[in-house]
Amino acid sequence: MKRKGGFFRFIILVIDLALAVWIFSAYQEARAKDPKESAAPTTQAPTKPKATTQASTRPAQTTPAPTTKAASVPAQTASEMARFAWYLDGVMTKGVPSGSVQITEAHLLLGRWKALLYHDPDGPRAHMAFADVLADAGQSHYVAAYDEYLNYSPLDGTEAPVTVLDAPVYPFTAENGLVAVDIGSGTVYLYFYEYNGSQYASGAFMTSGGDPVFIALTR
Repeated sequence: MKRKGGFFRFIILVIDLALAVWIFSAYQEARAKDPKESAAPTTQAPTKPKATTQASTRPAQTTPAPTTKAASVPAQTASEMARFAWYLDGVMTKGVPSGSVQITEAHLLLGRWKALLYHDPDGPRAHMAFADVLADAGQSHYVAAYDEYLNYSPLDGTEAPVTVLDAPVYPFTAENGLVAVDIGSGTVYLYFYEYNGSQYASGAFMTSGGDPVFIALTR
């Protein structure tokens, strides 16, 4: 009975992973066909808020040119977007860089991360949510606390600080080289990897309303 249950869990994992890959691939293909994506990228170098001397350990990317109708991006959001330039200008449309090494052991993921959740990038409900994530061993299983602190709407260029009095905590497991996070309404799968001395993660899922959500973590 245990083997049968494990087999079905593995099948469900494969199906969910295939869905996440399909969402990610479809978005990459759509962006590749967009004439705006063929425009020359900005040459401004990304900044890393606390340790500028480690900038060389980040993937070589340019500062993102936000697809927004606003004349400019608010200062705090611009700083956060610079932190995730490697994702917005690279991984989100081009995939994980070659030469990266996958992280498969859960205990290596513990600690603090910076997170970006990009909801419905090309849709009418597009917005970015920036958060702190703390992964811990917990008492009986691994858990991750999600503490959101900033929201940004690329449609009108507005940002809104967020104060969370009680950050939600989600259990997660590492299985078959992926991290599965139980968010209550479903399971989110993340691919963690190391590249040039820094650690990253990316994933994607579909909300119950049918909107794609793209996730990036870094530290």
